[in-house]
Amino acid sequence: MTEKSDIYAYSARFMIKPDNIITLEKMIESHFQKKITKEKECLLNNEKTLHYYRFEEFHQTVIDIITNNNHFIKALCEEGL
Repeated sequence: MTEKSDIYAYSARFMIKPDNIITLEKMIESHFQKKITKEKECLLNNEKTLHYYRFEEFHQTVIDIITNNNHFIKALCEEGL
């Protein structure tokens, strides 16, 4: 994070139950106004960006998210996924 350029980005790897993957993707759709259709996506909405990468590791679905949308991160935490 640099003070002068106001660049902020957050990266997170979520371990969630398979039943909650759809909930997570619906939250992404709600915040970024676009549906996830591929394993790798880059979404942009009102100068907020989200990089989404979904893959299988150790027989589990892993979702990597990088975003600068603080409201989305807060909503994820509040959802308790």
